[in-house]
Amino acid sequence: MYDVKKFLRDNAIYFKSSGTNVSTGWIEIRCPFPMCNDPSEHMGINLSSSMYNCWKCGEHGPFTKLVKVLLNIGWKNAEDLASEYFKPSLATKYKHEETPHKASLHFPKEATSKLPDLHKDYLRNRNFDPKQIRKDYDIMACYQTGNYAYRIIIPIFMFGKPVSFTARDVTDEQETRYKNMPNEKSVIPVKQCLYNIDNAGDTLLIVEGPLDVWRMGKGAIATMGTKITNTQIKIIIDRKPKRVFVLYDWGAYSEAYKLAHTLSPYVEHGVETLTIDVKDPAELTEKDAKLLRKEIGL
Repeated sequence: MYDVKKFLRDNAIYFKSSGTNVSTGWIEIRCPFPMCNDPSEHMGINLSSSMYNCWKCGEHGPFTKLVKVLLNIGWKNAEDLASEYFKPSLATKYKHEETPHKASLHFPKEATSKLPDLHKDYLRNRNFDPKQIRKDYDIMACYQTGNYAYRIIIPIFMFGKPVSFTARDVTDEQETRYKNMPNEKSVIPVKQCLYNIDNAGDTLLIVEGPLDVWRMGKGAIATMGTKITNTQIKIIIDRKPKRVFVLYDWGAYSEAYKLAHTLSPYVEHGVETLTIDVKDPAELTEKDAKLLRKEIGL
């Protein structure tokens, strides 16, 4: 979050904080974009997210870009100046949840690196190559016995080491699709991790689950469901990503928007939510996934 009012005052830029068309939690300025020809204060700036939106021309984006345009300066100068108005104290509310954990991880004794035909068929039916997924993500399988019977064991890595796992049902007949390793047996509990974060770069694509990551590839990370924890938010903030995209499953748009709103003050070039015409990213064809990756620069 940025101290937008202080920035505007310091640079003698007029703004309205009350009156006609000024919503609670917003201030209004005259749109500085040359194609707008705004005769009045039609650009709103949200004081919580520091994102701007012109109600007249539709221009919108993060605070850093607004600084650049308002003062007619380069990106580097705009970033440096914007950082002077950043309120880092707000980030401290995203603290690491303290949970007892194990010093080392032990996978189920029934788990094997050799995938049974049932597990291979499940992956093939979802248009995944079992051999490639096994190689890229170190998956294992539990077959007919144990607490994770008929499930794919999906290790979760943080800092290059396995710290927990989740297990995906391959029959679609069990009560829960995903069964997480208990917190007390994890090195780091599942909801204090981001799946595939070790392979992510400056651009992040946030999805719900591991299969979505497998489809979208490098740069995609999973929150393991739509309910995101403070620790997961802090991990993202601490990485200082340049751009973030949120692509949740069909019907989870409100959760995606909330996450984007939360992260936007901390992401240099902004956060966008994406939508697709299928139930979840894992259902995309490889061709469509490749096109989407290209569009967002992943």
